[in-house]
Amino acid sequence: MVALESPETASLMALLVRGLIESAVRDPRLRAKVAGMRGDVEVRAADMIVTLRFGGGRIAIVTGPSPRPRARVRGTLPALLRVVTGGGMIAPV
Repeated sequence: MVALESPETASLMALLVRGLIESAVRDPRLRAKVAGMRGDVEVRAADMIVTLRFGGGRIAIVTGPSPRPRARVRGTLPALLRVVTGGGMIAPV
């Protein structure tokens, strides 16, 4: 359900976000919500950017910006690390 696009060139942020999303979609209710999502969500922390590409019940994590994101999320690197390490809360995209 969660895959890195071009894993050989994936950024550290892409790897961290993949782990976070893989943990989150273990919940069947969240997995069902994600299955119906479509489009790109661009996530920025400091100078790092990843795109979460939703479609077909899958999530592709792409290192770099989206040409046409449906939404953008921006924050500091410390805030992202708090979320990834379980110190934050993830709201529905």
